[in-house]
Amino acid sequence: MEENTVQTLVAFEIAQPQKRLNRSAGAVYFLLTALVLAVISAANFAATHWQIPREWVQLPLYAILIAASILVYRRHYVCYRYTLTDQTFAVDRIAGNRERTIAAIDLSEIDGIPADHKDGRTATRTIYASVLPKRKSARLTARLDGRETVLYISPSEDFFTTLQAQVQQHAKREST
Repeated sequence: MEENTVQTLVAFEIAQPQKRLNRSAGAVYFLLTALVLAVISAANFAATHWQIPREWVQLPLYAILIAASILVYRRHYVCYRYTLTDQTFAVDRIAGNRERTIAAIDLSEIDGIPADHKDGRTATRTIYASVLPKRKSARLTARLDGRETVLYISPSEDFFTTLQAQVQQHAKREST
């Protein structure tokens, strides 16, 4: 028979981007519509004034529009949920009504939470689960599926200190 273990919830937090105008669905639709019209107008202007074929102008402008849309989506719409129990740390990605588990790490697999980003170690896998830029995010190193993994997260100070304490407490329990 399989052993069932009960885990106790220690901390729970959702990291959200700062409130901005583009967090509103209506504002995002208006912005994207205005960008599409601007791209079409710029292509028409270039085609009529400089006799540049429209295809040459529109394709790079549409590529810029797609890149800007992806940036807005990733940086201003996606949230991350951090769940800490007495045995695991889990990270979920929330985008609208869709949720996806990014990582579920056993606390014994966490190698450390370095204070700086320059510890000289290289990882075979990097997971970015933060609403902050990489240099402002907390860095967590762990061994997932036998591979060295670096996980960038953006928890609050309280959650971060709770996570550090839970990792240390779990390491003490494992050593005894």
